[in-house]
Amino acid sequence: MTQPTFRRVQKKNPHQLSVDQHIHAAHCIKKFTDEKGTVAVFDKPLSRWVQRKPDAAIFCAKRAWDHRSEKGYMISIETAFFNVIDNIDTPFTERRHDDISRYYHLWRLRGLARDKERNDVHFNNGLGHRLSIDEQEILEKNGYSFILENDGLLHHLASGLEIHVMLSKISRHMGHTKWGILTASRGEFLVADYYPGDTDGLQPFIPISPHHAFFANITDRHISVQQVRELNRASVASSKNYYFCRSLDNCPL
Repeated sequence: MTQPTFRRVQKKNPHQLSVDQHIHAAHCIKKFTDEKGTVAVFDKPLSRWVQRKPDAAIFCAKRAWDHRSEKGYMISIETAFFNVIDNIDTPFTERRHDDISRYYHLWRLRGLARDKERNDVHFNNGLGHRLSIDEQEILEKNGYSFILENDGLLHHLASGLEIHVMLSKISRHMGHTKWGILTASRGEFLVADYYPGDTDGLQPFIPISPHHAFFANITDRHISVQQVRELNRASVASSKNYYFCRSLDNCPL
């Protein structure tokens, strides 16, 4: 899987900056693993099925946003969502719907960040600092953004800020979204690498286990194998680089 060029860290990554960044959290992917701890992944650029563990490189972007974002607000959103999917028996009226919405949009925005062209942000006044690579990495490790004299605001720093701003804007309207659980009567769900949102014509949808998925603005319900098939086809169509499942044999298409 080819990704846009990214800004590499120093050899041996002395400041332990975030480089391999999951689009969809490994904890979520783990819900689909088989007895060997792997999931079946269709790698679209290679046009073949492979078995991969949740921490595999295929599930990650390469330094598409900054360390502060990865270890700060993103972890907070993920942790809240994990609490929801680890307790799916929580009644609809007590479900943390906003936590689901935040994660859905974080997942979507991280996918878009993985795929977009990576350009640094330059400013007309030309102001900026002369910093060594080591100084830049120390600042990033400590949660700072900075503007360089020649390179401006580095792409991954700008991307982390952009995702945060977008999530803040979206959060103002999230209260209207309520998430019901779809339970497959037969068959299992596939999962796209991410769901772009309104642009793909699919109502916000998050498969959370082989037999369960969140779907926006419905109540909890069981669905038929035909409905599972339709959603799986939508996941395949929505996917950009890959889609995955526990076992293709159990996924109607």
